[in-house]
Amino acid sequence: MKTNTNKLQQKEEETGGSSNNITPMLQQYLNIKAQHPDYLLFFRMGDFFELFFDDAIDASKALDIVLTRRGKNDGQDIPMCGVPVHAYENYLNKLVKQGFKVAICDQTETPEEARKRGGYKAIVNREIIRIITPGTITEENLLATPAGNYLLCVSYAEKESFAIAATDISTGDFFILSVNKNDLLDILEKISASEIILPDKLLSEDFFRDFYQKNRKIVSGFNDNFFNYIKCERKIKEFYEIQTLQSLQSITKSEICACGALLEYIEITQIGKKPKLNFPTKNIENDNLEIDSSTLKNLEIFADSNGNKEGSLYNLLNACTTATGTRNLQKILKSPFKNKQVLEQRLNAVEFLISNLEFTHHTRDILKQFADVERIISRIYLNRTNPRDFLSLKYSVEAALKLNAAKQLYNLTAAPDILNDLLNNLSELVEFYAVLNNAIVDVPPVSLSDGGFIKKGFNAKLDDYRNAKEKSEIKQKELQDRYIKETGINTLKIKDNNVIGFFIEITAQHVEKTLPSFIHRQTLATQVRYTTAELRAIENELINAKTYAINLEKELFEELRKLAIQNADKIIELARKIAEIDLFTNFAAIAWKNNYKKPQITEGNELEIIEGRHPVIENFINTNKTESSLTEFSSNNLTLDKKKIIWLLTGPNMSGKSTFLRQNAVITIMAHAGCFVPASKATISLTDRVFSRVGASDNISKGHSTFMVEMVETATILNNATEKSFIILDEIGRGTATFDGVSIAWSCLEYIATRIKAKTLFATHYHELTEVTKQLPNIACHRTKITEWNDEIIFHHKIEEGIASQSYGIHVAKIAGLPKEVILRADKILSILQSRNKGNAIEVITEELPLFGLKE
Repeated sequence: MKTNTNKLQQKEEETGGSSNNITPMLQQYLNIKAQHPDYLLFFRMGDFFELFFDDAIDASKALDIVLTRRGKNDGQDIPMCGVPVHAYENYLNKLVKQGFKVAICDQTETPEEARKRGGYKAIVNREIIRIITPGTITEENLLATPAGNYLLCVSYAEKESFAIAATDISTGDFFILSVNKNDLLDILEKISASEIILPDKLLSEDFFRDFYQKNRKIVSGFNDNFFNYIKCERKIKEFYEIQTLQSLQSITKSEICACGALLEYIEITQIGKKPKLNFPTKNIENDNLEIDSSTLKNLEIFADSNGNKEGSLYNLLNACTTATGTRNLQKILKSPFKNKQVLEQRLNAVEFLISNLEFTHHTRDILKQFADVERIISRIYLNRTNPRDFLSLKYSVEAALKLNAAKQLYNLTAAPDILNDLLNNLSELVEFYAVLNNAIVDVPPVSLSDGGFIKKGFNAKLDDYRNAKEKSEIKQKELQDRYIKETGINTLKIKDNNVIGFFIEITAQHVEKTLPSFIHRQTLATQVRYTTAELRAIENELINAKTYAINLEKELFEELRKLAIQNADKIIELARKIAEIDLFTNFAAIAWKNNYKKPQITEGNELEIIEGRHPVIENFINTNKTESSLTEFSSNNLTLDKKKIIWLLTGPNMSGKSTFLRQNAVITIMAHAGCFVPASKATISLTDRVFSRVGASDNISKGHSTFMVEMVETATILNNATEKSFIILDEIGRGTATFDGVSIAWSCLEYIATRIKAKTLFATHYHELTEVTKQLPNIACHRTKITEWNDEIIFHHKIEEGIASQSYGIHVAKIAGLPKEVILRADKILSILQSRNKGNAIEVITEELPLFGLKE
């Protein structure tokens, strides 16, 4: 879609200059656009940002705004559309969501300044002040949720491995990690970055092609020089103003390349402005419970099967009152803890808060006024802040001071150390709070240029400027009284408006009484307006005072901004503490509300869950109960240990097998997140990875059938699971022929039982698999409880020892609404198949029972 602009630029090159029809303003536009061909160019013209040529066509469609024309080029109209400057961020939001990148080109001087510089034909100077991309947004109204907004960079490493650097410049979070080729795509899916930069040649690699096609709007390729090691090392040192990278322990060359390239891209898009980014931390494998993207999806941790957040575990557990707490929860659910001491400390903190509910609820009420200070600090560093950000900062520090005071009101002597550490030193910003409290008005304007955001009494000189209005009104009244006396015109008034400023107004019949000093300004139907040198002096004095006041307020605001930067580290540390306090109190409130219990964490290899429930399904049932409904979630027990490390689960569809599998995986994740769990008792050993193969899906874009997807996910599990893993497998092998399916499922079950020996729940309709327990004693058979009554079956949604007698598939088909004659025919066929050998049965079915009485 860049043909029009490109043709015009090509013509300029051929003619050695500008096209004959191009105005100086348009030439300026083309010069700037040539430097940023991949971005929509927002070109400031007065009160509007205008777009031209293909940019205008693309933007008008994306924003659903009118496409107009402005001037001609070689006889053809030049497409144009525009958005008002005061509301441009609303339009930016729509463009960024659709994957566009935008370059903001603003006027860097006024028309008057341009004429002084170059005469009356001079055009206003314009420069790119910022480049906006999906991963470099900092404005609160452009960031859809409190969740992380990551910009991610990938660089090549040795032996088919890669380095990843990712940062959220709106919060300062910055981490690095190394992954092998097989895990790269899964990690990218899991991080779910808003924008990805990587080497050009990676885009053409076979294994990466599908991912690129799916995410091409947010993926950008760069040449090898962008990832040059020496250049990237220097970039890191320059950004953090350090002499050596020794503090980045065990960082690899490829990780340095990823970090440096990421910082280079940020520098390009921020036009030299430097955000506050934390020093990059290295995510090391084995520090946390690993959950791959497929398992996160299968277990509906962040979205249900339809992509809705409302049916997810994250949505259920997210009653956090702060944005920082919400991000903390999201991060922990993606990568829970795997350290017994850490988990016990965190669970003890939640337990203490449950036993001190009054303090917990009081704390949560206080934290409601704590703003997203991490993002505010980022905007302050980038000078994209406004007075309301400082009001939010004031309220946030005030919340910390209130929490510090609340700590003194309650008996917290028995609080665990982790909680005491978080509640200590919450008053470090008291002096900063005092300045903000004295400086910022209670309802400040959004824009600096409006003025009026500094409190009266904060600055004497500013008060004097503001008092000029009152003095002006007094002088106007005195001058008006004198003019009335000197002219004898009792109806004479001094007024003002936005068009001609201050003026003296008299009725037309008194024109002959005017003084020689009166200067005519305007004649209306019944009034005549004048000014005088004295009145102009009063007006200029007031205008100057207003200008001086606004300029002084801007200077004072800049001092406040610098003060915030001086206190930034303390503010960020406060945000970290509040995020943890918020999460702990959130977990406590949810546990108390839903009757969750504290899990016991062990270093063995057992999993015992008594009366376990699926938290999301239980919540749905409880939320949608009616007075006449007695439905409750059916809890179930699970015991896995070295003697019986695998449960082989049989039973019909709709009987609760899949729910049972999922709930135990979800409970394991909740426990490792430091959350109480939906069970009356739970003993959970430290787990290194949770794997899930449930549900049926295909991947048409990759040419993968449902069965192929199932096999790929199963292969991932068998190749990566360890004895410390927890695996749930639902109906392995069902997507192919029966004998093939049974063979694959049988072999997988044997492999897990004899080689991996991981805690496993294995659900199947292949009853033949129960025979494997005769040779493998570490497998226990369980089934879903069914009652047959009056030719009907009742699902109890309970798990018990034993083997299901049959699959009841025809009964499920009946419930689903298949025609009655289809059900009857299926019953007859089933009876024949069960009573004869296969070959003979098929012959009987085809010859003795014509299909629904079909005649030749």
